[in-house]
Amino acid sequence: MNVTLNIRPSTGTGVMLALVSGGTVPFALSLVDSRSGTSQDIVVFVENSVVARLEAVSLCSDQQSQLKCNVNRNGLELWTPLRKDVIYSKDLQRQLAVLDKAMKRTVATYLGGIPDISFSATPVNAFYSGCMEVNINGVQLDLDEAISKHKDIRAHSCPSVRKIQKNF
Repeated sequence: MNVTLNIRPSTGTGVMLALVSGGTVPFALSLVDSRSGTSQDIVVFVENSVVARLEAVSLCSDQQSQLKCNVNRNGLELWTPLRKDVIYSKDLQRQLAVLDKAMKRTVATYLGGIPDISFSATPVNAFYSGCMEVNINGVQLDLDEAISKHKDIRAHSCPSVRKIQKNF
């Protein structure tokens, strides 16, 4: 699976993309506020395990950022314009085998959150807030063509960016 996201988050934590099979989340790509409070970590989960993390990337700004995640049964590549991580390990291979098995079943693709799933199914279950353009395996997705869409989702528009005020 090759995913390219052009994002401009307005909050620092949320599920950007998830694959759901039954009551499990075999794959999730999420943002998590970093410990610094001014940047975000990009985290990839296979089931409940973190398989990749790009730490301290500043994404909540007025600029759009590109994020690429390429994953197959042999490895994972996570890329932003500032950082690139390529991960191959025996532990990762075991986790990717779980994902590969799940991909052979029926999976639903969710963008921006995971509705109707147990909170224990994935470590991050906050909804993504911000702009997002999605390309999966070379196909640009149009949210107007989605089977189901939450009433708060507006295709082709962007919410305003969260402003962080500093008191000096």
